[in-house]
Formats: sequence, C-alpha cells, structure tokens
Amino acid sequence: MSTPFRWGLLGAGDVARHFGVSAKLLPGHQIAAVASRRRERAEATAAALGGAMALTDFTELVADPSVDAVYVATPAALHCDHVALALEAGKPVLCEKPFTVTADEARELAALAGKTGTFLMEAMWTRFIPAIQALKTRVDAGEIGEPRMFQADLGFAVPYDPSNRFFAPELGGGALLDLGIYPLSLAWYLLGPPEAGQMLVGKANNGVDARASMVLRFPGGALAALSCSFDQRLSNRAVLSGTRGSLALDSPLYAPERITLTRAPELVPSTASGAAAPGTMSRFATQPKLIRLRRRYAPLLRQLLRRERVTQSYPFPGHGYQFEASEVATCVRAGRRESAVMPLDETVAILECLETLRTSGSFGVLDQNVSSLA
Repeated sequence: MSTPFRWGLLGAGDVARHFGVSAKLLPGHQIAAVASRRRERAEATAAALGGAMALTDFTELVADPSVDAVYVATPAALHCDHVALALEAGKPVLCEKPFTVTADEARELAALAGKTGTFLMEAMWTRFIPAIQALKTRVDAGEIGEPRMFQADLGFAVPYDPSNRFFAPELGGGALLDLGIYPLSLAWYLLGPPEAGQMLVGKANNGVDARASMVLRFPGGALAALSCSFDQRLSNRAVLSGTRGSLALDSPLYAPERITLTRAPELVPSTASGAAAPGTMSRFATQPKLIRLRRRYAPLLRQLLRRERVTQSYPFPGHGYQFEASEVATCVRAGRRESAVMPLDETVAILECLETLRTSGSFGVLDQNVSSLA
C-alpha cells in the first residue's frame, strides 16, 4: 500500500514494544505515537521504535489524526476503560489479551463497537501465526480425520509477588486470564464452542489462580484437556488427535513454527475370536532378541518407509505480532468492523466460558455419554 498504516500504542511496556517492532516488519506500517503515564517510559519506547511521538495523555493519542488504529497494551484491568476511550474517539482498536477481566466488560465493549461502528478485535495473536493458520487449514481439510482429542498446556515458573500484575487480582492477575486463555481460545478455534466443561484450580497464597486444568466436551464427542500454570514450566505444546492421525505443535504454544503430522497406523485384521489372523506370528518372530530389535527400529523404519511422521516448518521473523497487525489493517481498509478469524462474539463467549468455569467449576451436562467411536 502506498498510504502508510499508522499505529498508536496505548501502553509502553515490553508487549507494546514487541508489537511495535513486529508491525514495522510489514510494508507501510508505522508507529506514529506511544503513550504512557510515565514520560520516561513513553520516550524510551518511542525512541526504540524509530522516533514516534511520546505522549503521557491517552486522550491526546486517541484524538490524534495521524493515528489510524490504536493498540491497547495496558494492564488487563484497564482494558475496558482504554478501549472505550479509543472507540468513542472513532479509532479502530486492537486490544491485547485478555480482552477484559470480566465477561460483562467484554459485552460492554462489543456493544460500544457496534454503536460507534468502529473496528474492534482481541489481540489473540496466536490465531494469526502461520503455523496455526496452517493447522486450521489442515484440520478443516480432514487430514487427521474427525478430531477426537485436543491436549494443550502453557505454564511458566513465575516468582510469587502479590504486587506483580501476574498475581494481583486488582490488575487482572491469575494464570487463567494470562496463560489459560491461549489454549482455551485455540481449542475454540479448532473445535468450535464446547457444550460442557469442568475445571479444577490451585490457588496462590493471595487466592488468585496459580494453576488450573480444564476438560471440555464439544458437539460430536471431541474432548479437550487444557492446563495452565504460574508455578511450574509445562511442555507448552499442543496436540490435536483424530481418527486418522494427529497434528502436534512445537513449543511455544502461543507462537509455534513447526507442525508434526503422525499418521495413525492401519488396523491389523483379526479373526472372529479376536486373535491375530493365522500365519501372522511364528516361533522365529517371537524370539526375545528379535522382539527387542523390532521395538527399537520398527518405528524408525515405518517413519522412513511409510512417512508416518512428517514435520513441516512455518518460520517467521520477529516476535510474530505482525500477523494480527496485518489483519487489522486489511479489515479497516476494507471497511469491516470485525475479523473473521477473531470475531467479537467469540471473544465474548470465551470469556463467558472462562468466567463460568472460574465461578461454578463446570457448565453443561457432564454425565452425558460421548458419541460412539464405532
């Protein structure tokens, strides 16, 4: 595009800086202004991003005619006020996750975006990462058959500090909003809205959730097992398994660069009694040494000869925020008010689901049998 797309960053922390660096990788994208309540922080981030304006007045940033869209990267507890400020000024908004700390706030902002006719999107950047887009395409094309199980976790060991935003409830702290939102949103993206779910939570000393695990059931019987943690490092990976194989995302879950396809082995025919078909075993084949060799080398041989396991790479430069930035610019220039990849009603529904699980522990009919696999 010959006309630049100019961003105003509302917030000047590490996430805002990473977003700015990433957005500048896109042709025609510029950082026009950075705002922070602390002058020195705004100036430092603005300088790091190529000399953008440094402001301390958020109202001045959203009113600036040189700003085409606002990226909100302030603490989660402030998102509702800051997004509303930008929307009321008529500025398209990309709001960092978690979108808000309550479902009521999310509904309020969605309604305000509709009232003002202004673009609004949650910055669930993971959905726009090339590997995730490829995963979605491959799943929808039936590469692994019918999805049956999604397993994902995200966890890091964070030193406990009740004043830190990770643990402070007044700042929207807790592992669920900061980390758990990633696997939950990814499961929703791949499998659709769940029909039932249950969650268990382990709490930090001040009562916020330090770790959590949830199980969700989707129409058709697919299940998701999702975990997050602030007091231990988890695998930070995801695997979606189906009737014909599985697709696994490498770490980190939020910005993977590789997908490994593992094809399901063909089922071996059996006799009516359930025993192996005649002639499939012999005394020679049951020798202990041969059994050990087969266990050791058979998987590798299958992989080489049948290509049962294939890894594909989807590399990208920078931090990866440029893909959601590109989506915003595309939507705004096309006059769209929402993104089809991260629509507002889905953002609201995910927060409603998470809030229900946090307060009630479950939703839906939990004792209903899943559909038959036969």
